[in-house]
Amino acid sequence: MPPELPFTNRVARLLELADEEAASRGHPDKTPEHVLLALLRDAEGIGASVIGRLQGGDLDGLYRQLEGLLAGTDPGRKAAPPRVSWLLESASAEAVKLRHRVLGSEHLVLALIREPESTAARALADRGIRYADAVAELRRILGMPAGGPATNAP
Repeated sequence: MPPELPFTNRVARLLELADEEAASRGHPDKTPEHVLLALLRDAEGIGASVIGRLQGGDLDGLYRQLEGLLAGTDPGRKAAPPRVSWLLESASAEAVKLRHRVLGSEHLVLALIREPESTAARALADRGIRYADAVAELRRILGMPAGGPATNAP
């Protein structure tokens, strides 16, 4: 288990927005899909920049696609709460791999891409967003040298 890293203010805000996304759809719990919706709605962080650059800047299109995928879910069905906990643990691991000391929206994106069998990961993959490309784009945005930590992660 990776060390628990502090969140950036943006991540704390994204988690609040994810609660709003879940509530607005009548879902009792937030899921990684709601986190992705929040990230796309916020559109200001590094994570949104990574997604935007990898798929031509169309964050609204991805938001609408994910909304459509969630529209068929049962609003009363309780989600597995550990999914968001897993997402945050996975995002912390991504931050550690990159030698970052705080968990940012960019780490959430990397974790979302890798979440097994999730609607969020499927929506990102449908848009051609792959883990290795996201890491490379993140490194470009942050001015990190290519080929460093996390580049070859599975």
